[in-house]
Amino acid sequence: MNLKVLHLSDLHGNLKPLHKIIKKGLSFDWIVLSGDIAPNHVGYISERGDGFRIINREKEAPHQNRWATNALKPLLERIPHKRLIIVNGNHDFNDFAEVFPEATTQFKDSRTVTIDGIKVGLAVGINPLAYEWHEELDDYQFNNLLMNLDPTIEILVTHAPPNQVLDLAYSGQRIGYQCLYGKLFGSRLGNHYPYFTGLRLHMFGHAHESEGIKVIEIEANDIYPARSIIFSNAATVANILELTDKPEGAVAPPSEAAQVRAPEMGDAFNNFGGGDV
Repeated sequence: MNLKVLHLSDLHGNLKPLHKIIKKGLSFDWIVLSGDIAPNHVGYISERGDGFRIINREKEAPHQNRWATNALKPLLERIPHKRLIIVNGNHDFNDFAEVFPEATTQFKDSRTVTIDGIKVGLAVGINPLAYEWHEELDDYQFNNLLMNLDPTIEILVTHAPPNQVLDLAYSGQRIGYQCLYGKLFGSRLGNHYPYFTGLRLHMFGHAHESEGIKVIEIEANDIYPARSIIFSNAATVANILELTDKPEGAVAPPSEAAQVRAPEMGDAFNNFGGGDV
């Protein structure tokens, strides 16, 4: 697989990363947006008496589609690319297919698609916050979405991260899905094997404080050969990913209680975001 991908997430209406890409004159095979792309209109969010918010989704969705049409689309058209993939985040109440009919989009639920001969899994959902946002699903519900995906996918795009992999939030709390961790790494309890045994790249966002790229090595066993998975959290930044036959700089998979540490990035990957490009 030789693929050059621009991965963006959690822009929340901030298009500076796209302007930086345009300035560099870069081109890509795929552009992937993994959720929380559009801004939220404060006029459509109100407080309830108990402190929770009420979001007027009927007004929010058209507002976000107008922004996508007038602000996002013109910039994406200035970046040469072959494919556009968009997965909704919890702040995205609109259906991006209405603005980008040529794109592969996922508004809710999950499905497996084949793009340029590559099997790709798409799934929408986050661990529940206060049941105010789009597709807040508990671990059991999200696990069902993952089970609907083809286990032989090579690329997975979600908004939420897996537990313990680039998933620390502002509070220091891990906000990734435990079920997703299990699908990627298996579990020592009961000797459960990973579900996605051919995965090479997982793109997500949601955890703004943990943006970056990590490569984790999966050891071989009697079911599948040794392989490496690239994890890309592009929350608030632009990650450039170049997939070649075998990524370098891999580290051991995380234990079920350990924090994943970043390896040194090889020449195959480049990550840039908040600073000057």
